[in-house]
Amino acid sequence: MLSIIQGGRKRPIPSHPETEAGDFFAPEYEQMAFDPLETDEATPGGKAPGDMDKAMLAGCTSFVFNSFLAYGLGVWPFFAMPDTWRTSVLLTSIAAGLTPVLILCLIVSRKLGLPGATGVVAGSMAMAVFLYLRFDQVMMGFVIREIPNPEYPTAFGWIIPIGWFLAVVATAVLFTKNEPAENAG
Repeated sequence: MLSIIQGGRKRPIPSHPETEAGDFFAPEYEQMAFDPLETDEATPGGKAPGDMDKAMLAGCTSFVFNSFLAYGLGVWPFFAMPDTWRTSVLLTSIAAGLTPVLILCLIVSRKLGLPGATGVVAGSMAMAVFLYLRFDQVMMGFVIREIPNPEYPTAFGWIIPIGWFLAVVATAVLFTKNEPAENAG
């Protein structure tokens, strides 16, 4: 039979509940903590800590979902109005795409915190790359005669994508809720 030293005295550990040393429901075992090593810790406020796997899954899911949503909301006007070589169409496309993305960023940053906000920022990065490539395509009008010349300067090809991205980043930074660190010490 095995034994354990606990509290300075040697106690028998039965190999089976029905052995001659007694069973696990004997009075000497009723006063033991749940953990024989007595390492149980009290939870603050009586609330069990959250499950890390669920938190990671929720954060990753919100990141991916919001990045696709931000990209989709931003890109649709440029497909609906393809003649972006005209300034009026370009400004309409930017307003129709950037406004819902900024509203999404504002809501998601407050509700979901950092994972949601970074998801919208990631979607806006992809959108900025799309805009840069689209403007590069539009700027071919200065080189190839069959393509109409854009009504705006070539600097718009990099100013607008960077401005789009910085507007979303600024919204995310300003409106992301502050979450206190759990293990700050």
